[in-house]
Parts: sequence; C-alpha cells; structure tokens
Amino acid sequence: MKRNVNLIAVALFLLIMIIVIDKPSIHAEMSSTELQKEDKQTCEQMSSTQKDNLENIMHFLKPEVDAEGMKKHLNQEILTSHEQLEAELDLKTYIKCPGIEKDDDSLSESMAAYYELLVYIDQIMNKDSSLEIEDLTFKGFHNVTLMRYIEATFKDGKTVEVQYFLSPDAPTDRYFYEDREQIKQLEKIPDWVQILYSQVVIPISKIIDNPLQKNANLYVGQMELKKEKAMQDKMEEIEQPVDILQADFAVTVETHKVFREPYRNHQLYVNGWTYDLLKRWEEVHEVNDTYIFPQESIEQRDWERVAEVAAELNSDLDHDVSEYIFGSRQKEQEDVDVEKLVKEAQQNKD
Repeated sequence: MKRNVNLIAVALFLLIMIIVIDKPSIHAEMSSTELQKEDKQTCEQMSSTQKDNLENIMHFLKPEVDAEGMKKHLNQEILTSHEQLEAELDLKTYIKCPGIEKDDDSLSESMAAYYELLVYIDQIMNKDSSLEIEDLTFKGFHNVTLMRYIEATFKDGKTVEVQYFLSPDAPTDRYFYEDREQIKQLEKIPDWVQILYSQVVIPISKIIDNPLQKNANLYVGQMELKKEKAMQDKMEEIEQPVDILQADFAVTVETHKVFREPYRNHQLYVNGWTYDLLKRWEEVHEVNDTYIFPQESIEQRDWERVAEVAAELNSDLDHDVSEYIFGSRQKEQEDVDVEKLVKEAQQNKD
C-alpha cells in the first residue's frame, strides 16, 4: 500500500513537471491585446517625478491649448535648464498614455507634437545655449486635415514647424496640407509681381549672367535638389509603415534656419487604430498560422519591421482577408466570423 502511494506521488510530481516545462512563457503568449494592457500598466508605473512633469505639461494642453503658457514654460523652465529638458524627454514612454482613454485622444496627440518640439530644442541647445522663443502657435485642424501643428519662432531667427498627422489617412493629409500651403503662398504674391518676374527678370538674367555664374547656379541648384530628394526619400520610408499600420506621424521642419544644414525629423506613433489592426491580424494567424504574424517584432516595438512583414503578407492576401486586417477603418468587427473568412479564402486560393 505504502509503495503504491509513493508511486502515485512520483507520477503526480512528474505530471506537474511536464505541465510546467511544456507551458509557454508569459512573454511568448503575449497577444496584441495583452501588449496594449502592458502599455497601460507601464503608464501606471510612472515615478512621482515623472507624474509631476507630466501634469506640469498637461496643464497648458487641456482642456484647450494655452500657447502663451507653453511659451512661458519653455522659455523659463526648459531653455534655461538642460536638466529639465532631459526630464521631459524622459517622458517619451508615457506620451500616449492619456490617449488610451477614448475621450482623451486630442490630449495625447497634442503631447506628442509638444514632445517633438522638445526633441528639436534638444538638438539646437547643443549648439546654442542662449535661446528664447519669441512667438509660439499651436493649432488643431479638423475640417480638411486631421493634424496638430506647432510653429515656434526664436529670437535668433530660427523658425520650426511640428506637424503631427493623425490616422486613419495621415500620409494623404500631409500631401493635402502641403499643397494647400503652397497655393496660399502663391496667392500672397500679387499678379503684377509674377508677371514682372516671368517677363522681365528671367529674360534679363539670361542675358547678363556670365557662364561661370550660370554653372555655379546650376551646381547649387543640383545640390539643393539632391538634399530635397534625400528628405523626400526619408519621408517615404516612414510613410509606408504609417500607412499600413494606420499610425500617426510627426514631421518637424526648420523653415527658417540659421545653421547651414536644415533640421528635419520624422517619427511614427502607434495608436488605438494600430492595436485594433494587430488584434485582427493575430485572429487570422490563429486560425491559419501560414498567415505570418511578427510576434517578436511587435513585442520589441520594431514597427518598421512589423510594417515590412505586413506589406509582404498583404501583397499575397485574399481581398476579403486583406480588407478585414488592413482595410478596415472601423472598430465594429465583432460580427465577423474570422474562421469562416479564412477558410473561404483558402478554398478560393486552392
């Protein structure tokens, strides 16, 4: 009897060990939904100093943006202290925390635009320690484009713009906004000036320009075109992941520069749309694992790699599956039978 009890105990012990050993780690099991929960928990784990700094920023961003308050804060607390600037840059992980709640999206977007301005300030403070903002504009566009916009003019002549474009059509909105701005600039030039330039200035310059000057002008023009092409290439690099992941992105441009090389930066921000897309993608993968799902890249927040995999997958997807994962802009997807959708797609493929 005693021997039987011992055998049963050993068997139970071995069974438990097998279960424990075979059980996947929490990290390996983490779904896109759990990933979002982890981000929420991270937001709840801020230090008291980080919370104070976040509250300090939010008080001039809600309920409406206080541009004068922001300018005062930047001039008196940020531009005079690199330590305080670093403390606010340390909030990068928590920028989108306010946006987790449905009714606070505009606050998180405003904070992201403000953060990109801090990144720019960090760059120029390394070259000039005596900076002061003379004028600051903060706008939100909702009718023709969805974006947040900051323009800061410094007393030394530098002017910088931060354009934060919102999903679901951020890249499209950027082109629309830039075209509209170009039209506005042309409308400011009187007709007689445009006629004078095209009919008088250009013909005269063709006559009096010497060959050396022409070659010099041509060289400068080519250099500028190369710089513009390089900037456009960088923009296209970020627009692909932004577009396919339905993410937000920020563009920071130094419009009136003092230093020789202009400052330009692009940054991607994932949002609720992105998490919903990942959830749908993962559902399809669970039904049929031949639909690759870049779990590791997602957990590492390597969004460029995630976008590459998404683009590769999307190019070979059945239309209905593609529309379900990447084409839907609506969050009401609960009535979709994913298993049926995937099986029908497989049958069509076969």
